[in-house]
Amino acid sequence: MDKIVLRKAHGNDVGIYFEWVNDSEVRKQSFNSEAVLWQAHQEWYKNKLLDENCFMFVMESDNQPVGQIRFDVVDGVANIDYSLDKKARGKHLGERLISDGIDMVLANRCVVFQASIKKQNLASIKTIKKLGFDEVESNNPEKSIFQKKVL
Repeated sequence: MDKIVLRKAHGNDVGIYFEWVNDSEVRKQSFNSEAVLWQAHQEWYKNKLLDENCFMFVMESDNQPVGQIRFDVVDGVANIDYSLDKKARGKHLGERLISDGIDMVLANRCVVFQASIKKQNLASIKTIKKLGFDEVESNNPEKSIFQKKVL
């Protein structure tokens, strides 16, 4: 994986997002582990692209999509959702994906980033902590919540 770029998601990415969201490991690490249906996904994807409080990006390596990151901004807090393609896992690209995504969103003056991660998803917890996110109190026994404030 040589040339890595992060670009805005567009309508033509709906299919790759669908593949990623239904990947068995992604479903396993999701709070809702049920498979996503194509019709529901298409509607969700269209609405996210139109939502001015949603920022979606695709990571490409050598012009091939290898991951996605989404920031849903609610009350000044950017909630993070990301995933990597099977072929991109284990190569420390999650850290780059989150870091580059934050840089892209900062242009929109988001100052608090938040990630909710299943407590058993140790790889994502390690990645998010490495990027300077702090764990905040969570009353949910299944997930940990991390935040990073950027001034």
